Amino acid sequence: MSPITCSVSELGTFLRPEDRALVSFLTDMWDGKERPFDHATKDSGELKIENPWLNVIGATTPEWMQDNFPASMLQQGIGSRILFVYGETKRHLTAYPSRVKRVIGFDQMEKQLTEDLIEMTKLIGAYELTDEAYTWGEAWYAKHNATASRSTHMASGRYGGYLARKQTHLHKLAMILSAAQRDELLIEKEDLEHANAFLEDSERSMIKVFESVGIVDEAKHVAELVTYVRSLSWITGPELYKLCYNIMSEKDFKQALRIACEGELLEVIIRNGIRGVSPKIRKMSS
Repeated sequence: MSPITCSVSELGTFLRPEDRALVSFLTDMWDGKERPFDHATKDSGELKIENPWLNVIGATTPEWMQDNFPASMLQQGIGSRILFVYGETKRHLTAYPSRVKRVIGFDQMEKQLTEDLIEMTKLIGAYELTDEAYTWGEAWYAKHNATASRSTHMASGRYGGYLARKQTHLHKLAMILSAAQRDELLIEKEDLEHANAFLEDSERSMIKVFESVGIVDEAKHVAELVTYVRSLSWITGPELYKLCYNIMSEKDFKQALRIACEGELLEVIIRNGIRGVSPKIRKMSS
């Protein structure tokens, strides 16, 4: 294989969904077919890459996805071949990372990681599954393809493309986990179990990305209201409309507010005799 990894700080500078040739190329590279990639240009001559294997790590926002990704591409195209990891808040609040003191043993850990990555580059050949891994994988496959067992949060048809490729995502991730732990080209049952756990955990946040693509104006308006109210904790209807009048009509505002309350995203709360809305607090079941 000829592995290439692209680290893209802003996905919009790398991926243009309207560029069909680029999207087709990325889709083809994801499949990792065992054949050379040939491309001839008038000025640069012929380019040939033996068995290319392309990985892209990029960052963007749901807003960019909403503006640039058509729903069809997310469901069946390149979008279904991407693992989206979404973070709504910062995990660490560090204003000046360069001033943070390194933990004890950081330099040694960095050195060991570098050495381990070098050893990984020496792994050549196809990965095999142990008998236990095959048994687990067959049971997982049967359960995964049983409609009745599909999780409620992934029941929508827009996740069909991702779910159709989830087995491939599972095994690619299992290979990474295996390489990170041992020098054998072998996937253990535990690698598949851990890979599945990682995927299921990412799916909970992945929904945020899928929901931002191909949504109707009504849903956008509801999301806008909920965002404002969550940041303010409590606000009156008139004050909330003042924040939104430039992005939606009064009719759309009232309809979105009604839907948000009926959907238990917001609730009406009276403070000092004044009606307002707050985020709906969901009670945890015992």
